[in-house]
Amino acid sequence: MKSLIIGDRATECRMVIFDKDGTLFYFADTFVPLIRRRAEIVSFSLGAGNEMLDVLMRAWGVDPVTGAVDPAGPCPVALQSEEVIIGASAVYRVGFPWLQACRAVKSAFDQADIDLDRSGLARPVPGAKDVLNRLKQAGLLLGLATGDDRNPTEAMLARSGLRDLFDEVLCAEDVRASKPDPGILFDICKRTGVPPSEAIYVGDTPSDMIAGRDAGMKLVVGVLEGGIVTREAMEEKADVLIDTLEEIKIESN
Repeated sequence: MKSLIIGDRATECRMVIFDKDGTLFYFADTFVPLIRRRAEIVSFSLGAGNEMLDVLMRAWGVDPVTGAVDPAGPCPVALQSEEVIIGASAVYRVGFPWLQACRAVKSAFDQADIDLDRSGLARPVPGAKDVLNRLKQAGLLLGLATGDDRNPTEAMLARSGLRDLFDEVLCAEDVRASKPDPGILFDICKRTGVPPSEAIYVGDTPSDMIAGRDAGMKLVVGVLEGGIVTREAMEEKADVLIDTLEEIKIESN
């Protein structure tokens, strides 16, 4: 067990598990351009114009004009499979046949991944690499629990020099349900041999906090720097709330 100071809280643990987008990387930098590109491809393929683009972006929880993300919407937490259903449902409601809607949206997701190199857009939050290095050097295990797909996740981690710091990385393909379902956290603990009661979870959404609590994590930490959720919403769910990852420190002897 290693002693940490997180914000104003002292605790001991064997492992720290992090969410990815909004926690280690700025959420809006990668997902807003991706969602806009998906909506553009669907709109073009169906010959539906800007009206369809607006409908889709709003269905996915993004304002088409400002790019603001609804913190209570699907965008921060939904698995890609869930986002496809949301998009297809929006297209169907506009008047397109269900099977055509599904094909158009699924094809747009595949094409958008080709068009946009999210690893090039991804911007780590200040101090992310330094904090992970310090935790690793102190002897802690590190896990990553993300609802994003594995290919972009691996690319983002590799490009930012973070991949080798993690002992276990689980992605959307590895789980049956998105957070707040705690399954992804249970699985990381099982794979590393660290019980949840000896692990800390760090995330940026209320869903992260609920997942951590339901998994029985020793401490559930909310961080604000890279996310889109308000302080008030996070204060209700987090055991401790910090502004930046740099508030996670190794306790000196």
